[in-house]
Amino acid sequence: MHSRRRDVVLVLTMLSLIAADTVFAQMARPVDETGVVARVDARDNVVILEDGRMFRVTPVTIITAGGAPTTVTSLRPGTVVTLRAAEPVAYRSGQYVMISDSPAPSVPGGMIRTRTFGRVKDVDSDGDIKIETQSGTFHVRVSPDAARTLKDGDTATVDVVITPPVR
Repeated sequence: MHSRRRDVVLVLTMLSLIAADTVFAQMARPVDETGVVARVDARDNVVILEDGRMFRVTPVTIITAGGAPTTVTSLRPGTVVTLRAAEPVAYRSGQYVMISDSPAPSVPGGMIRTRTFGRVKDVDSDGDIKIETQSGTFHVRVSPDAARTLKDGDTATVDVVITPPVR
């Protein structure tokens, strides 16, 4: 019973993230990061630059090399790249974690947003997904159609928004 309640809360939280992400997208200005590629971790979509900076490539990230758009898998060491709207990350305890200037960015309305990364550890055909992170294990329910597109080992991003009670 307690587990089901946590699943419902997590699903509701994820739905509220859609609205929060829309607000963030409107507020955030993409930043260009330029450097020379030292190596690429294609499995985690992370580009490591020669100066030690690391960036996770997300679906909204634009990568250019030599002025032309390119992909993570096309990058080679020594290539000068520009990354637009990539997430700065650090490698800690065997996984990449997002780094930022503030530990818990707030969202309009007093909400607190946090993000952690993990791996899909189990996918049931009924849509129950088990995600293992450094902080613990989460179960998320998705549609059976969506579950068919996932596999063990896929990278997962878990966003949580905590909203203060309405008074």
